[in-house]
Amino acid sequence: MIGGTPITPLSSIGGLLRVDKSKGPSSHRAVAIARKALGTRDVGHAGTLDPLASGVLVLGVAEGLKLLRYIVLDDKRYRATVVLGAETTTLDTEGEVTARKPLPEGLDVARVQAVANRFVGAIEQQVPEISAVKQGGTALYKRARRGEKVDAPVRSVVVHALTILAVAGDRIELEVSCGKGFYVRSLARDLAHALDTVGHIGELRRLQSGEHTLEHALPLEVLERAAQGDEAARAEATAALIAPSAALPDAVRLTLSEEGATHARHGRAVLAQHTLEGALPSELEPILLLDAAGTLLALARRDGEALRIVRGIKQA
Repeated sequence: MIGGTPITPLSSIGGLLRVDKSKGPSSHRAVAIARKALGTRDVGHAGTLDPLASGVLVLGVAEGLKLLRYIVLDDKRYRATVVLGAETTTLDTEGEVTARKPLPEGLDVARVQAVANRFVGAIEQQVPEISAVKQGGTALYKRARRGEKVDAPVRSVVVHALTILAVAGDRIELEVSCGKGFYVRSLARDLAHALDTVGHIGELRRLQSGEHTLEHALPLEVLERAAQGDEAARAEATAALIAPSAALPDAVRLTLSEEGATHARHGRAVLAQHTLEGALPSELEPILLLDAAGTLLALARRDGEALRIVRGIKQA
């Protein structure tokens, strides 16, 4: 049960699962563990975490997969350690050192924060050469590891807040809140350059993904035990599923009349006369369409004077 909302059995509709991924496994590996643990191949994730990184990884299970396209757009919050003095191929500790440069003297929290403030707001950021971003239909990391020349693209990203927590020797502890498409590894590189040195990520932990925080995240170790046949662990994982109707707390919800619910179930457009509210919301997408019992029927978007069904949600 999440916030008083009963969870429909996994075999019926699934939902979202907040996982605290440990350092080591890739996001793809975490998905594979969840598939075995929950007994379904219908599992995916919203927002990749590198093997080096730990923290919140949101999984979509069964019908929950239909919600991931919205969650991947959510803001993220990270805590990171930047190691100064050396840059690596991967911009983290797993790569080979490509450059070294002495640290400037007199670095402290105030001085680093003053430089870090340049990275707050809308900025241009070059993605890491070792990343899943595709170029010519192939991921950059695959091209780089084949020895091909990689021209990593520059993208517009947003940093909402960047706080320097501590500076000690060659290490900077920071916390950053950012929008979609942001790379903390690139921030480590660029912040180090702005401090007249080089650097890479030493530690990285995702604290929050949209509304999903570590507080209620299921340790990946529980899924690993469930994948090995531990029924108590599987029950714990199943109980942690967030029902689709509760998975997008900030989305607009619209309760339909019986006629409107029938239209939504069959993928037909919904009009104002088909709602119990008697009016259509102005927001574009996603709009959650529910029946009188509160069951999520479909995801919709505003299209003129109608709501068009984007994805239907299977019922138990």
